[in-house]
Amino acid sequence: MTWAQSYLLALLAAVAILALGARWWAARRRTAARGIGATAAHLTGAIGAGRVRLAAALCWVGLGLVVIALAGPRWGAEETTRTANGADVVLLLDCSRSMLATDLHPNRLEAARRKALDLLKAAPETRMALMPFAGVAALRCPLTGDHLAMVEMLNDCDPDLFPADAGYQGTAIGVAVREALTVLGRQVERSQAVLLLSDGADDDANSVTAAAAAAKAAGVPVHGLFLGDSERTTRILIDGKEQIVAAEKKSLDELATATGGISVNATTDGSDVAALAAALAAKTGDRPWEERMRLVARERYQWALIPGILLIALGVLLPTRLRTPRSLATLALLFAALHLPAAEPWSATTAAAALPPTEARRALEAVLAERPDFLPARFNLGCVLLGTDPAAAATQFLAATNAADADLVGQAWHNLALARFAEGRLDEALAAAQQAAERRPAAAGLRDEMRRAVLKRRDEARLKAEAEARRPHLDNTPLPAARVGTAYAAQIPVRGAHPAFTVALAKGTPPPGLTIAADGRITGTPTTAGDHTLELKLSDATKDSADAKQALRIRAAAAITTTTLPEAVTGLPYQATLQVSDLDQPRWQVARLPTGLTCDERGVISGTPTAAGPATLHVHVTGADGATADRMIELAVIDGFTADQRVLPPATAGAPYRHRVGVRGPDQAYRWSAPAALAVTIAEDGTVTGTPREATTLEIPTTLSAADGRSRNVPLTLPVNPPPVIAVEGPLTVQAGSPVHQALKSEGGTPPLSWSSDSGLPAGLRLDADGHLRGATTVVGKASVVVHLKDRWNAETQTTVEISVEPRKDEPKKDEQKQDEQDQSKDGKDGKDGKGGKGAPKPQDDKPGKDGKQGQQQADSTPKPTPSPDNKDGKDGKDSKQADAQQAAAQLQESAADRFLDHLPAEDKQVLRWQLLDGGDRKAEPKGNPW
Repeated sequence: MTWAQSYLLALLAAVAILALGARWWAARRRTAARGIGATAAHLTGAIGAGRVRLAAALCWVGLGLVVIALAGPRWGAEETTRTANGADVVLLLDCSRSMLATDLHPNRLEAARRKALDLLKAAPETRMALMPFAGVAALRCPLTGDHLAMVEMLNDCDPDLFPADAGYQGTAIGVAVREALTVLGRQVERSQAVLLLSDGADDDANSVTAAAAAAKAAGVPVHGLFLGDSERTTRILIDGKEQIVAAEKKSLDELATATGGISVNATTDGSDVAALAAALAAKTGDRPWEERMRLVARERYQWALIPGILLIALGVLLPTRLRTPRSLATLALLFAALHLPAAEPWSATTAAAALPPTEARRALEAVLAERPDFLPARFNLGCVLLGTDPAAAATQFLAATNAADADLVGQAWHNLALARFAEGRLDEALAAAQQAAERRPAAAGLRDEMRRAVLKRRDEARLKAEAEARRPHLDNTPLPAARVGTAYAAQIPVRGAHPAFTVALAKGTPPPGLTIAADGRITGTPTTAGDHTLELKLSDATKDSADAKQALRIRAAAAITTTTLPEAVTGLPYQATLQVSDLDQPRWQVARLPTGLTCDERGVISGTPTAAGPATLHVHVTGADGATADRMIELAVIDGFTADQRVLPPATAGAPYRHRVGVRGPDQAYRWSAPAALAVTIAEDGTVTGTPREATTLEIPTTLSAADGRSRNVPLTLPVNPPPVIAVEGPLTVQAGSPVHQALKSEGGTPPLSWSSDSGLPAGLRLDADGHLRGATTVVGKASVVVHLKDRWNAETQTTVEISVEPRKDEPKKDEQKQDEQDQSKDGKDGKDGKGGKGAPKPQDDKPGKDGKQGQQQADSTPKPTPSPDNKDGKDGKDSKQADAQQAAAQLQESAADRFLDHLPAEDKQVLRWQLLDGGDRKAEPKGNPW
């Protein structure tokens, strides 16, 4: 048995004391009455002493039972089941940093959240799963019909879930769709769909195409909601740098077209949500889905309340002269007992205020698990989280703004402004303060302080940016590439310095052949190719200096790689292409071409020669950077016939080879012949076959005879490559939970090469045909995989590759977590816990309300935020702040995840748990009194 409010059982002792006191008082009155005489005897006889005692006993026992009912006894259990006929849908929410673009109000990600909430309302019969994604995808909520749970999870989805430094950023739409198909794969007997909310812009077109094919094969339509404006560019700050982010609908259209879904643009009139809801409604489940809710202890207060009321009623109905005061007390108790079910969430919420912060948080989350729509508990939970996790607190306050109580709504907007301010989201803090001031005049001071703080921080940011711009620095203009043997001159792009600035190398020497002047000019003729990083020291006349790095690439000298040209035959069309190395946009010129041949700027020699004879061509090429190259090349024009190629496609040692050589000449029969003692043979029709035994270059002396009786010697060349070898040294090491994109190395063989592997790869990894190991895995350990490699001529090799999956290096250990909690506790004592830290808003106490509700929130009074440039929100440093925020968010996610896992069958819990983000305990700080 458990109790909802076990502390109320102490009232039983009070009831017993009152009962004993009443009995003592009655006995004393009877003793005094005996001295009155006949009149007293007449009165006591009329009252009936035994009946009075019985009535009193009934009332006191009934009162005790009412107290037990108020304590909320619980035992037994009940199981609730919900069924509906909608489809199973995986909601893919793009959380890449490009979704922070503001071409949609307030940004693409927030607009996507709102559209998702509208869709949940428009499709109540669907069972949905939530999977945010960026460079990777993570299942946050399994398939569930509890849409309130989805609302909570949606509010926690943002780009911080996918750290860029861990390689999780990007827009991997193809990866997300394939992961969604995995989630849907276990319910193949039901209708399914994938709903994608994204701004597109996935650079991996092959991954999107493969995902579309997989969804089509599974019969799962992919519907897309495109967020963004593809016709305009948007700039956002990423890692302190302004970058252009694009929006492109191509990926969404491709997925929808291939799978039979629809792809719509986000609109402001709700037609986009209506179209998606209609598409989902068309995919009605083949059989109703059934969802078992978790077992909960049943309320049993009626078992004590009903007998208690009956006993009190019997005591009241007995005819005694004490009936009137007893009746009034009984009616008061009845009124309290009849309101017991409605008062139970209030009691639990009020009781949580007396607990330590960590226990208070758990108690409030338990209340919300039973009553997700009980907004006062959300408000109190936000107050508990405000000092330690402003982002999570803001989520709770935002939900509380939908309450019916106007006073609670005003206080929720007030505290939401404080939470947003602590997050550093000043514009949203000011908007929330404005909402609070409209509802509560006392919050006008908060609004004014927020406005001043926003203006001050904007001015500080502007002044800081201007000061940085005045300091010596390099702009983003790269240096033009230099070339070996070509004179070079360029200016290092110094900005912000006083005109009399100087540039010097802080470390190292200039590239060979180049010099760097004090004014930043680089001149000379480089002699060695390579990539160089110049470590510079910039200074100006004001003695302000800065260190900077500038990249300089020195390219090799251009060289014409074509050494010989195939023979031309008079009267027959001819074409050959000239080749050059390390030259951009080459423009060709060829002098002394035989009559009938020309060369265009692309280096293509074509035409029909008219006269036989040798020719020496003078070939000249010029690149876009002005680099040039020259070469003399021989071209023979014959009056007869010749092979269409002298150098045959390469073979592989030890592999069967086959290639047919053509003839360019008059239309007649030709016959090939060659000596017999060769590694390969040539048939009369020109088919070269054989199996070369070693890697070398074979010279094949052949004779080509024509039907008109003429013949000539045509030497052919066959390069032979060594057999393919897999060159993997040592085990391949990958990190659990991190994206893997690692190329396996090989030597020898004739392209194209094809890779494959036997079973045994860690779950989530794959070896593609191009030899790249891709994917991500969470299975820590070692695996041995047999890898196969095959080349163009089916020369094959294999080897065993060891793959070691190591745990993530950034996972905190338990000892470290405990140490962090101790450090945070010490920080709180020093005034750095968000209550008295520098730059934190300081709420004032509010007076108690008139409705008798215990302990109204005091954190809603006029604050005095005093932000400053070095405000760290009560943390010792940026890294500590980020770690604390991530740990607190993980704790809330774990609590929500456990609640949803309780809804699942037991056999599915362990399967899904690894897909949900883990959390941990942390100490929470209270903020004011409860509502």
